[in-house]
Amino acid sequence: MNISHALIQAISMTGITQDELAKRVKVSPSMINQLCRGSRDATEGLVGQLANALQCNVSITVQFTRKPTPNQADNNKTSQGMSKNSP
Repeated sequence: MNISHALIQAISMTGITQDELAKRVKVSPSMINQLCRGSRDATEGLVGQLANALQCNVSITVQFTRKPTPNQADNNKTSQGMSKNSP
């Protein structure tokens, strides 16, 4: 889920308006609208402010969209093997 979808969902679940959220976070209603549309990126600090205003937690998931190259896969096997054999 990206930030815009999460923000829309949190706004919907809390029943707060975008205008009220903007007031709580001290940004313009236009910025909240842009965040919801996905046409503006949010900084880490702003995400924290939004979470506080919406009384929700933030979690970040990292997803890889491509498979590692054979060389990268070999390096992972080597480092995993080393860690298993380490005392």
